[in-house]
Amino acid sequence: MSLRIAACLVLSVLFGCRGEAPTPADAPAPPPGETGAAADVATLPDHEDGVALTPNALYARGTPTFIVGTTGDELARRTIGGQVTLLRAMLFPTAAVVPDASVDVAAGPAAWPPNPVVFGGPGQNSVAQRLAADLPFAEAGGALVIGDERLVGDGYAVTAAIPGRREAASDAPAHPAFVLYAGTGPLAVAEINARARGDEPLTVCDAFGRLTGGTLEDGGRRAVLAPRAERPDFRAVTRPLPGVDGQLRGGAVTFHLLAGAPPDDDEAAWLDAVTNGFVRAVTALDLFAPPAVDVYVYPDEAEKARVTGRGGAGHAVPAAGALHMVRYPLERGAVALAAHEGTHLLAAAAWGPPGTPAMGEGLAVWVSGGYGGERLDDLAARVETRPPAEDLLGPGFRALPEAEAYPLAGLLVAAAVVRVGVDGLRDELYGATAETWGDACRRAGISDGALDVAYRALFAPTPRP
Repeated sequence: MSLRIAACLVLSVLFGCRGEAPTPADAPAPPPGETGAAADVATLPDHEDGVALTPNALYARGTPTFIVGTTGDELARRTIGGQVTLLRAMLFPTAAVVPDASVDVAAGPAAWPPNPVVFGGPGQNSVAQRLAADLPFAEAGGALVIGDERLVGDGYAVTAAIPGRREAASDAPAHPAFVLYAGTGPLAVAEINARARGDEPLTVCDAFGRLTGGTLEDGGRRAVLAPRAERPDFRAVTRPLPGVDGQLRGGAVTFHLLAGAPPDDDEAAWLDAVTNGFVRAVTALDLFAPPAVDVYVYPDEAEKARVTGRGGAGHAVPAAGALHMVRYPLERGAVALAAHEGTHLLAAAAWGPPGTPAMGEGLAVWVSGGYGGERLDDLAARVETRPPAEDLLGPGFRALPEAEAYPLAGLLVAAAVVRVGVDGLRDELYGATAETWGDACRRAGISDGALDVAYRALFAPTPRP
């Protein structure tokens, strides 16, 4: 995973990811009522069938209001809250965030906030639960039922533009149009914006990317889906993943290798070495019960891009507990890649989403011990850009080239671990935003100024001219 991809966080939903994130519309949001949510029910000409209504269209109408689901389990609540915090901090700093219980769904559109974006499906958000009859999918026993599809297991994600309803029905009150993010499993909405598309009314993603999508009919209640995307056949090989104390508690790394490629003489050694990259992450994160994860292995970047739609050596999909990586030789950094991307998977499951891209990538760089084939201490000796820590927590992180931003964030995490320990990092700093960083530092037992001094102390002295 690259949280630089999250820099486009509006993700592919809003405008498509083309390098730097667009500047959001930050005009003050209108109050609920005819100038806010209620107005859209009457003004959207396609509200009845949703043919042209897309997440892009809804986001383009103004600063969103994020409606956070609170009815799921602890990990689901933490994941939703963290995703909204990250999205708001990066792109919508003036957006309001409200809990689901604050929306009186039965009172109709006038009770809704403007430009609503609902995070969590019926099992995780009471707003979605109250409107379940108006949604194009149903939750049933850990599965999503969409059209003729029944999607079983964690890791499926749904993004939809739900049309507004002018008149109450027997099974659903009137409501405005809204964007909905939902899926299966407690991590369903983790990085959902970076996985989804915003140019179609409904998108369904799995561990590989877009699985299908389509239009909505019958007032948004029925999805008409395109054929499923192709998924290759794999053969599976599993390695155990013990906790930091060496005990097995269900953790495992299951490698999925293309079925048409028979095992070679080096396969077992490669799988063992890559598993050790995950063990490194378990140790650094101090995890006693790491989860089971899946690693999909490709012969080259071209095949990985063909299957997943994303190039590069590797990327993680936290919602599905999956890593997609190229089988590079061990001497080319396969173990460090597994440690880096594995950190994103394991931290998401155990700690929740990071509060900033810098913390997410910095943690992965620190765990893996370096970036781009260089050790972190060597990077500290040669890096020329040396911004204060607070600059990394905001837009400054995305403004830097990745080859500079990631090592800098790794050094910040390294300094934090020295000064407040992994517990302080996990409990306070990892989920902090630029706005809450100072308070988070104080709760961890250090001032933000003192932590900045510790971070700067890791750089080699600037050579005199």
